[in-house]
Amino acid sequence: MTLRVAAPWRTPIVRAFNTDHPIVLGLLGNRQGYRFDIDLAPPTEGARARAHLAAKNLFENLKGLAPDQADEVIAGFVNTRDVESQAFVEEHDPDLVFMHGTPFTFGNRPWILHIEELLPLFGPYFWNGKSANNPAYGSPAWRFVRELLAGPNCRAIFTHLRHSADFIGQQFDSELIAAKTRYIPFGHRFPDSIETQVRAAQESRHCRDRCVFLFTNSWSSVGEAFLVRGGIETLVAFGRLAGEFKNVELVIRAELPVKTLGSQFGEFVRSIPRVRVVDQKLDYASFIQLFLDSDVYMLPSCGLHTVSLIEGMSTGTAVLVSDAPGGDEFVIDGKTGIVVPGRRGKFSWYDDRGYLHQTFDPLFKGPDHEFAERLYLAMRRMVVDRDYRKLLGAQAFEHVRENHPFERWSDGFGQILDEVCAGL
Repeated sequence: MTLRVAAPWRTPIVRAFNTDHPIVLGLLGNRQGYRFDIDLAPPTEGARARAHLAAKNLFENLKGLAPDQADEVIAGFVNTRDVESQAFVEEHDPDLVFMHGTPFTFGNRPWILHIEELLPLFGPYFWNGKSANNPAYGSPAWRFVRELLAGPNCRAIFTHLRHSADFIGQQFDSELIAAKTRYIPFGHRFPDSIETQVRAAQESRHCRDRCVFLFTNSWSSVGEAFLVRGGIETLVAFGRLAGEFKNVELVIRAELPVKTLGSQFGEFVRSIPRVRVVDQKLDYASFIQLFLDSDVYMLPSCGLHTVSLIEGMSTGTAVLVSDAPGGDEFVIDGKTGIVVPGRRGKFSWYDDRGYLHQTFDPLFKGPDHEFAERLYLAMRRMVVDRDYRKLLGAQAFEHVRENHPFERWSDGFGQILDEVCAGL
């Protein structure tokens, strides 16, 4: 018997927020006894009718659990789950639904959920970059999400952040939700052909009489992510560095934020000596080659970017990251990378319930010069101390293979599936 698992990450509501993130896409390989479906067929009227009924049932359930809440408040929450998106699931009629990040579900079918931070659980009411002075705890959205997670059809929650597993029970004042949650370290693996290439590059990159810094955007490649990931501060720091050293280069694999800063900004960046902008689409092998041609990977962001970070470390490139919350679960300062302080507490921080407070607004108003100064000093050390950056890269390379093997990540997910599906 093959169990059908729907991963509705391309439905309208999920596309608008999370989509099919590579963190979880890698889990949907060939797995005996299971069939995973991402591209769900458009719903028929019958499926829409079932989705409307599920929405009505969720409304009545929440009304019974929170009678003090106005009908329009409850209806507003139910509407954020999007009837049309849920109709795709109803049309598919799966045995299990696999959600990621935000529980965009009516909870009427058995479902499991993967999370990174706790913050996106409350989307779209509370979201990345907009939560600095906006705690979710005790809000109507918090109450409704709590009921979804505590409900019997939420069969399991798993996370690759130990922080989230440790704090989810405190966030929701719920031992039940905590008991449903499991920590599984994120796992990474290159295809065999690329792994061979990565291993071969470990020594050759350190024989070059230059230091190449690589900055990349997020996997979604949205231009404004350049600002959130520290692109402006990277340019400021590199400009100063390039004035001192002739053997440095900065490669920017990103769409530049011309919608926010104007076309003149794009022209300015492209005119900077020894700065190369790669903004065309690359196949995966060519993307990894950028890391292998580089000496230092820059990720001075305001938040955690697990896949980018692990991928950079896994290539053996020395990584230079900020102290954004969550990153310390992957990078040990001075051992597997350099951690530059200045983001935590100013742009991102956890409260005592594990909730991520975060603001991006100051980054759209100009560079953080204090952070750029610290970034410059860290970059300068990477330039002048080749042995140090070689050591950091080598230790990052081994750290990923020892602590983040793909097999452990995949097997942990498989164990959750088997346990959940045994009870269906």
